[in-house]
Order: sequence, then C-alpha cells, then structure tokens
Amino acid sequence: MEAANQRVNGIEVKLHAQSDDLAQLKAMMKEMVTQQISIKQTLQTLVGETSSSQNIRIPQHPASASNQDWIGEGPQSTYRSRRPKRDFPTFEGEEVHKWLYKCNQYFDLEEIPESKKMKLASYYLDGLALYWHRNYTRNLEGHEVT
Repeated sequence: MEAANQRVNGIEVKLHAQSDDLAQLKAMMKEMVTQQISIKQTLQTLVGETSSSQNIRIPQHPASASNQDWIGEGPQSTYRSRRPKRDFPTFEGEEVHKWLYKCNQYFDLEEIPESKKMKLASYYLDGLALYWHRNYTRNLEGHEVT
C-alpha cells in the first residue's frame, strides 16, 4: 500500500510539473502572438508609407490561385509564388506498378506536360533499371548494347 501511495505521489508531482510547463508554454505563445501582431502593424505602417509616397501597389495572393506562377496586378507587381515541390519516386527495378502509380500521381499534382514525363521519369531510374534504360537508349541510337 505504501508503494502505491508513493507511486501516486510521484505521478502527481510529474503532472504538476507538466502543468507548470504547459502554463509557461502558453505564456510564451501569447508573447509570440503579441510580438507578431506588433511586427505586422509595423510592416503595414511601413508599406502604407512606401505605397503612398511611391504609389506602389502590393498584390495579395489570389485565393483561387492554382499551383502555377502568378503575377500580381498593378505597377511593379511581378511576384512569383509556387508551392513546394514533392519528391519524385526513384525506381530501381522492383514493384513497377507501384512506381508507375506514384509517377502518375506526381505528374498530375505537378501538372507535368506529356512531352516532359519520359525525360523526368528516366532521370529517377537507379540500379538495374538505370542500367537497362541506358542500354535501351543506346540501342535506339544505333550503339551496341553492352
């Protein structure tokens, strides 16, 4: 019984310590939010001063923008924005159907033109698949296969 009480007390101490840690994190996050609001207000003030004195319009990213590059409207609005690229799957010769499925998913998500799909896919061949592809393309070019 004594061991169980000690164990419960130990758990209560740990919970209290974690509760204190969470309270500290919450306070830190509130401070960060306050700092971010201050920074945002400062930037808005600076942008407002620049815009009014130089007549520059800063474009807002369109809500319905696709993954294509976009160019803002108005004078001096040539900001390009693009979402991060995904990793293309590497193929070494195993599970070809799985690899082809992933390739097609990638092509669709990244809107890769049909004319560039083969070149892109062949770049990510490795191991035996790369060896086969090299020999295949050499054979097509009239070179002797090794």
